[in-house]
Amino acid sequence: MDPAVYWLWLQQAFGYGAQLAEVIGTFGSAKAFYDADEATYRSSAAFGRTRGFSESRLQRFLRKDLSAAKAILESCYDNEISVITPEDERYPAQLLQIPDYPAVLFVRGDLDCLKNKTAVAMIGARSPTRYAFQATQQIAGDLSENDFLIVSGGALGIDAAAHTGALRRNKKTVLVMGCGYFSGYLKENQQLREAVAQHGALVTEYPPAMNPSASSFPLRNRLISALSDAVVIMEAAKQSGTLNTARHAKQQGKPVFVLPGDTDSPAFSGTRALLRDGAKPIFSASDVAFYLGVPMLEHQSSAADKAQPLFSGIDETETLLSKTKPGKKASARKKRTRTPVPSETTTAPVLEPSAPKAAKPLLPDCISESAALVYHILSDGCTLFDEIVLQSSLPVPAVLCALTELELFGAVQKGEGNSYQLCD
Repeated sequence: MDPAVYWLWLQQAFGYGAQLAEVIGTFGSAKAFYDADEATYRSSAAFGRTRGFSESRLQRFLRKDLSAAKAILESCYDNEISVITPEDERYPAQLLQIPDYPAVLFVRGDLDCLKNKTAVAMIGARSPTRYAFQATQQIAGDLSENDFLIVSGGALGIDAAAHTGALRRNKKTVLVMGCGYFSGYLKENQQLREAVAQHGALVTEYPPAMNPSASSFPLRNRLISALSDAVVIMEAAKQSGTLNTARHAKQQGKPVFVLPGDTDSPAFSGTRALLRDGAKPIFSASDVAFYLGVPMLEHQSSAADKAQPLFSGIDETETLLSKTKPGKKASARKKRTRTPVPSETTTAPVLEPSAPKAAKPLLPDCISESAALVYHILSDGCTLFDEIVLQSSLPVPAVLCALTELELFGAVQKGEGNSYQLCD
């Protein structure tokens, strides 16, 4: 019999997120646990200590019913879904470092892309600001070009930006799902998932037909951080579920990085809290590489130009940013004070030009070219961040770095909303 059947049985018997490390450490394998009798179960050091390994579950173990496990395995074979267990050499070694590693992984794609790579998780809000969305695509793409592997959760917003940032450079990425492949959840991102399956790997611990639940995504988050060498939070509000992944990362000893955002925006209140707690700020892929001690490859300016888009005929930024769900969540988003995401049907707010400055602050000779360009744009008056990005044609992280540089020299100050202007 396929050994995977016993691991599937173990998964169904214990449930998801159980502390299997102690169980397997005691019994040696899933089959050995299956073959044990009642006396052996009761005398085990893990009995009563491991969640799911208690008196209330004992009778389930003693029934030795493999029918559900066999049905799941057959369904996976029929649909070309790989079933990977801790006994399989394809099982990611990183997951075995956490006590609640999954008994089974269901995989579509090439999980070997995790090997010999520095993996970085990039996650954040489902309804992000344009600034965070575009910064995510840029940084994810640049990391991919430098042989990093991008890991995320496949949700709308920042997750989608992270995956597409890698895919647009023809690089592989790993998407960790919080449900089964056939659940029908989040059909809006089906095309993205198919692209990842062809250019990376879709991973889940949930059987193909399983629908998401209130606990499935928080449990999924532990796998995102466990598969990664670092976690980057690109945007998170105070109550964001993204912060759950940051907590898992800290428990697992993984570094947490944060993209700084507006100091007065509720959209970044969660990331500000992480910065206060010791998370390191990043503005570019090179910052991530620096903190991880991984050298960046020599930049090849034509790399992005040569990349063929995987979503032919679709503007990923506009499409992915525009995907919102109707109802209460949409109404709640309208109440938030955040940088608006412009589209073809929205009109940017009209800003009255500031009065000409009598004397502009002098800039040192060492100022960067990007900062000098942004300074020139701001010379015409108060300007929105998105307009600076548009006029400069610079990547979002480069604009942010330029503004930070100018602020440090006392040349620029933040205005109302998301606007900037030269200092008097």
